[in-house]
Amino acid sequence: DAFVARFVGQPPMNLIAPRNGFVPPGVLLGFRPEHFLPRIAFDLDERLREFSFSVRRIENLGGERHLYGEVAEGRAIEGTVISRLAGSIGVKVREGDRQAFAVRERELYAFDETTGTRRRD
Repeated sequence: DAFVARFVGQPPMNLIAPRNGFVPPGVLLGFRPEHFLPRIAFDLDERLREFSFSVRRIENLGGERHLYGEVAEGRAIEGTVISRLAGSIGVKVREGDRQAFAVRERELYAFDETTGTRRRD
């Protein structure tokens, strides 16, 4: 459920409430930080959900970087998220950048916003 998703793993799962019709109202969309990557890190034929990611802060941790910021559709901020980039992902990202990031559709999870239970529909 969403409660466990917020506490398992470091950093925890990202949970956002998209307002763009991608998911029905009352649904939280969840994805792991290590699955939230720059769009160019994926193959062109992969089924993805793309986001506009505004990077607010970067934390360099030796073999990986944590990027903190917001995802938005137009001017509507959908939520604060974290991206965990392995050192093998050599994409240049700076604080203040806005870039296309994505998650594979198979790595997205849906949760009921009120009860927190995982939705499988």
